[in-house]
Amino acid sequence: MPEATLADNRRCAYRVRPISTDNLALALVRDNRNHIPHEVADITSKGASVRFVKGRAPPLVTGDKILVSIESPNLDGKATIMATVVFTGDSTTERLIGLAFDGTDDLEGRGSDSFFQLFNRRVAYRGVEPLSAAELPAVVMPLASAHDAKPVFPVTVRNISATGICLIVGKDPDAFMSERVNIRLSLTLPGQRSARQIRTRVCYRTVVADKIYYGCHFDWQETPNALQILEDLKEYTLDRFDGELTSISH
Repeated sequence: MPEATLADNRRCAYRVRPISTDNLALALVRDNRNHIPHEVADITSKGASVRFVKGRAPPLVTGDKILVSIESPNLDGKATIMATVVFTGDSTTERLIGLAFDGTDDLEGRGSDSFFQLFNRRVAYRGVEPLSAAELPAVVMPLASAHDAKPVFPVTVRNISATGICLIVGKDPDAFMSERVNIRLSLTLPGQRSARQIRTRVCYRTVVADKIYYGCHFDWQETPNALQILEDLKEYTLDRFDGELTSISH
């Protein structure tokens, strides 16, 4: 499917009404046997990460090819996509497998707008990490008008999602944020000339290995142009996830 078409489908998916359950059925097919994960952790049009209960995953290593079977009420029939294993990871109870789809031709023209919502369903809300601090410049400031002169404090984005952000801060922004609940975050997304102003609520402060972290929640109801900013932010998080899969697979 052309990249422009995938991008249009992805943007359109944000505008459809969320459904209570997507009924997405995904399985890894090997030796004519379906291996069904207990959770689809993330999925986009470029790939997916899935979790299996320890001992129930197919024996896969990085670089292996695997057939992925996908079914959904919003898809015209079952789709099968060849994928490459790009990473694996183990905990005491689970095995995580990362997959990069080799192509999505089998989906072309068959999915409704609601179906393409499945391919973005968790990444935007789980969050991603910027490649570097320079990729996502950010400052925090008081709630005064964005046009007023006021103190601004540069901060570093540790990770970001459609619902909130984790910041690494120095001494001055720490003193500023520790005294406030509501602040304004100014964020410049890649490829955009102007910063986005987001009303933000400070949720927690923690110190790990001498670094100061703040967890914050976005207040979209009090943010001007919230729908456009949210769409831009979702697009960024999806691009980052797709980029991670591509870089690992190469």
